[in-house]
Amino acid sequence: MNKSVVFLCSENELNRERRGYFNSFSSKIDTIYISFDKLHSYQDLENLLPNDIQPLLILCPDAWPRLLPQGLVDTPYPTACFNIDTFEHPEKRARFSMLFDYAFVFHPGFDRKFEQFGHPQSICIPHAIEADLFQTAASPRIYEVGWVGRLDGESYSIRRRYIQGLKELFVMNDIDRYYTLDEMAAIYKQSKIVINLSRDDYLQDANLRCFEVMASGALLITPQPTELSELGFVAGTHYVTFQTETEMYELVQYYLNNQDERETIAQAARNLVMAKHTYDARVQTILEILSQNQGKLFAPARQWDKAKVHATYLQYFTESMMLEAALNELRQLRRYSLFTALSMLPTILRCFAIKIRDSLR
Repeated sequence: MNKSVVFLCSENELNRERRGYFNSFSSKIDTIYISFDKLHSYQDLENLLPNDIQPLLILCPDAWPRLLPQGLVDTPYPTACFNIDTFEHPEKRARFSMLFDYAFVFHPGFDRKFEQFGHPQSICIPHAIEADLFQTAASPRIYEVGWVGRLDGESYSIRRRYIQGLKELFVMNDIDRYYTLDEMAAIYKQSKIVINLSRDDYLQDANLRCFEVMASGALLITPQPTELSELGFVAGTHYVTFQTETEMYELVQYYLNNQDERETIAQAARNLVMAKHTYDARVQTILEILSQNQGKLFAPARQWDKAKVHATYLQYFTESMMLEAALNELRQLRRYSLFTALSMLPTILRCFAIKIRDSLR
């Protein structure tokens, strides 16, 4: 049988990070996805897997919310989950990661938090880039400052203000339109400087944009503090930081006026990202970990009783607002522990109330 990596997602969910990992795994090993119409909580994982494969890894790639099949803790094959925006509800993520043998977190420090929560294989694999998007030579850098990203939503008030302020002072691309991945790469390769601004509540985020900007050869300017400092990047060598809005404007003007200094920092960052922070590099790391562990299974939930496993599934589905799946788990749970099932009723009712409220808006 063919050794394979199995993605627990549908084809249309293979975007951004999921696309990068799927393509990179596919270049090294047989890689498949399970169609969404086949992936339901009341189906057993064993029945979803094709008969002609032997999974090297079964991966839930963090497209939220998602249905999870039964049998994650019973399969003889290693399982893993991605936690892409790990800073978003980290305790919930840590709890649900107990169903998987490996918990991959995308932000430094959270691997230690997951370990403290009790997961024995919590591993930090930071964001990475699709190298093919950035292999070609830089385009003429016609934009003083580039920007690609959403500007709507309550979480991005700082971003909106800063980007609008930059638009008034510098030559920028169209900041209000949606860009495909190829168009995003093109914009960054046509920009001298790109500002990174994450969510208001997590400005230190070393997000995907940071790596894409550095790979493009544009100068990255990002808030201080930043997670980049924990990932082998050095301020002033690979990127530039600011602490206030005024300082950001001043730094942009300074580096526009000092081309050699700007390009030296940008090139050092590009060299480092292209060498060590591609999806191919991340996938190689994962494959080496699997090889070293030789199929060993680590999920704490493999040692739990059935009632606790079903309760964890139920809580996952209610917090994902997936009421039908949660009700199915409740039916399963009562077979093993009526007391635990009754204790979960408030969680079900809360989910139901939120669904009703949202439907009336």
